[in-house]
Order: sequence, then C-alpha cells, then structure tokens
Amino acid sequence: SLAPEFSFFGQLAAGGASSAHAVPSRFGIFLTDCEDGKGSEIAIGGYNAARLAGPLTWAPVVKPKLGYWQVQVKAVRVDGRDLGICKNNACTAILDTGTSHLGVPHHIKQGLSDMLTVDAPAGTNNDCRSATAPALDIDLGDFTIALLPKDYMRREPLNRTNKTGLPCGSTPSSGQACSSRCTPRLMPVNMMAPLGPNLFIFGEPILHRYYTVYDWLAPRIGFGIAQKQTGTTGNEGEHQHRHPSAEVPTPPTAGVDAGASGDAEDLVAQDSHIFLMQLAFQVVHGTRL
Repeated sequence: SLAPEFSFFGQLAAGGASSAHAVPSRFGIFLTDCEDGKGSEIAIGGYNAARLAGPLTWAPVVKPKLGYWQVQVKAVRVDGRDLGICKNNACTAILDTGTSHLGVPHHIKQGLSDMLTVDAPAGTNNDCRSATAPALDIDLGDFTIALLPKDYMRREPLNRTNKTGLPCGSTPSSGQACSSRCTPRLMPVNMMAPLGPNLFIFGEPILHRYYTVYDWLAPRIGFGIAQKQTGTTGNEGEHQHRHPSAEVPTPPTAGVDAGASGDAEDLVAQDSHIFLMQLAFQVVHGTRL
C-alpha cells in the first residue's frame, strides 16, 4: 500500500500495539480445489494451526518496496538436475492465490514442460495426477518446495498425433497414430526488470500443497505442508517439504506472455483460470500464535 495508514494490516498493528490483546499482523491461507469436501480459508490475525501437517519454515520477503509477497529462488531442479537459471540470486517468485498454474520464466517454459511431460497412465481412470513423472524441486535457500506429479499435472491428458502433435481427430491429423500425454500446469511469464526476467509465479500447484502464512511486519512468508484430509500426517515418503538441517497483489496481466506458445495446452491453461472459490474467514483473537 502507499503508506501504513492505508493498509489493513498497518492499522491492525497500530491498533493493537498498546493493547493486552494485540492481534498479530499475520494471515494464513489454506487453498483447496474442494475435491475432499473442504473449502478454502483465510485466517486473519494469525493462522490456523489445524491446517498444518507439519512445522512452518519461513522465507524472507525480497524487494518489499515493489509491493509483492516475493521470495528468493536459489535453484530449480527436475529429478535432482539443476536447470542452472537461478545462479547469483537471479530468480524470484511471487505468491498469487489467483493464479491456477505455476508461472515460470517464458524462456524456460517449453523446455521445462518437455521435461515434465510423460505418457498418460493406462487404465480407465486416466488421471494424469497419478502418472509416473519427475519430481520438481524449487530451492528457497533454507528449505525446498517439493512438488510431485499429483501437485503439478493437469488432470486430463492431451491426445496428440505422434508425428505432427496436432489434436487427434482433427482433419489435418486424419489417419495418424495418436497418443495420450500428461502435461504440467505451467504458464509462461515475461516480465522486465525489476521483477523479471527470471520471475516465477507460485499459484495453485504450490498453494494447494502448502499452507502459507504471511507476516506483514517482518516481512516474511511461512510454508508448511497443508493438512488436506482428517488423519493425514503430511508424511508422503522422502519427497516432502525439505529442510537442509488477504490476497497477494496480482501481477500486471500485461507481463504474462499467454500467447508466447501457440500450442493447445496453453489454450487449455487460459480456460482453467476461470474458477469460483469459497473462502471461510476466521479472525484469530485472544490466541497466542
């Protein structure tokens, strides 16, 4: 915001500074696709620990004067292989609850998509989230965001001709052999400095897996595996949230290079940005967090 006087959390901090019941200038976001029957939630004045399946790990906000909840990205790895684009602190990421995909710098989008694309699993279910595909790790320095196919894959496979890559059943592809491919929910981001050029947008693929807490005074962002179902522990094998020992402002739409690739999967990506989300508001009061 322009000044603390124009900020909700600035007023929250100022109003409770001398009070015995001061409310922390934090909020927590639990984001879900509602498949398990649970709605999304924002907790204001703290966070809802019941939504966490493990501890929070904090990352400092970088470039705070730009007005985004933005963190440093140290490295991006696919099955342990470093893509090499984030050396010398060249990469940052903005968290955005309104983005349905994982935004990646436009110049690596196609290559990263190719690395994560696999054949669709056999069977009647044909859900790409159960496909065998590489692990995607995003290193934030003190910990690593760990994504599996169930986090980043589109649910429905894309049917393409083996030779031309055109949609199966179209006139130009008549008579050609077809195959079903699972593709990741990636979108190209084309931003100039000071935000770009190596800017990531952390949308639903990350925010569905992680409960995030935003500390307005620090400023910093806490990440913890989200508790998606009753009785889950967040223990999903070794590939988890790894340790080495209100709504985020929407980035300018002009900076998202939605037309950089003319393939069909980007057309699918544009359609899937349209969704409805129900929020349950919880104001945490009188609780020490």
